[in-house]
Amino acid sequence: KFGIGSEEVINVDKQIKQLEKELEKLHDKLYTLVNKQGIVESLSKVSGISKATATKVVALIEDRTFVDKGSLVAFSGLDVAVRESGLYKGKVRISKRGSSQLRKYLVQIAWGLLMHNESFKEYAKKYKDKRKYYEILVIVARKFLRMLYGTMKNNENFLTEYLTTV
Repeated sequence: KFGIGSEEVINVDKQIKQLEKELEKLHDKLYTLVNKQGIVESLSKVSGISKATATKVVALIEDRTFVDKGSLVAFSGLDVAVRESGLYKGKVRISKRGSSQLRKYLVQIAWGLLMHNESFKEYAKKYKDKRKYYEILVIVARKFLRMLYGTMKNNENFLTEYLTTV
């Protein structure tokens, strides 16, 4: 009917299932390599953050050295790029000059935190009337990243109880 026999569909389905098993093995291997200090395990216990996304974020920043949390935010591309000259005041945007993969995972984490984590929901409430939804996602992603920097620097567990609105 469509030019594809049922046997070919079954073979493709088997190949897809095999690739999914291999991908799961690779995710487990990456988790084992990255979770040396227990940071990924600590992150995955926070509601709104998946083990897979936490693993990918830590893998992207673990082997790099950052002088402060601002340099980590700049590496992610979530830092603010102000466009102004003289009296001209342009729009303020994120720079996007860092790792696009890291930025993507951080926005995914921010979305999950806004959906499932009460501490981050409360943190985002103060921006609700002043900002657009995607701007709030970036604000939450930046806050998460700064907290992650402190967690990794001090080799502690990631705790949302220390989330402040300052």
